[in-house]
Amino acid sequence: MDIHNLPEGTTPEDVAKAHAKDMEIQRKYGVEYHKYWVNDTGSKVFCLAHAPNAEAAECVHREAHGMMAEKIIEVAPDVAEVFLGGTETNPVGTVYIGVAFPGGCDVRRVQFLGDRERVRMLAAQTALDILRRKLRELA
Repeated sequence: MDIHNLPEGTTPEDVAKAHAKDMEIQRKYGVEYHKYWVNDTGSKVFCLAHAPNAEAAECVHREAHGMMAEKIIEVAPDVAEVFLGGTETNPVGTVYIGVAFPGGCDVRRVQFLGDRERVRMLAAQTALDILRRKLRELA
């Protein structure tokens, strides 16, 4: 998974066009882009791809559109299935929280009840708690 910091003024349409360009040349480098997400503020985009190595994924972005990822994180296949949605439909209030750290990552599926704002608040609190516990563990 790669993470991009988007230049100010980048629209979701710009990201969609860049993704389409990635898809056009991905096979040249043995890469398969599966999905991408733009965060709520529109300042970051996350691309989930299967690639032989990080350099191959970088080559696709460089040639396709030049928007290079700031960070590339290796994701285990079972974790990638979570991002892809697997075969289950996620009920309303389902949130996946992931924390990357040296040596791996921890992804959890949690279910919250309430309206969108409450789910967002509870997800943020839970994510911060998971991060706090992981930092204590690593200290």
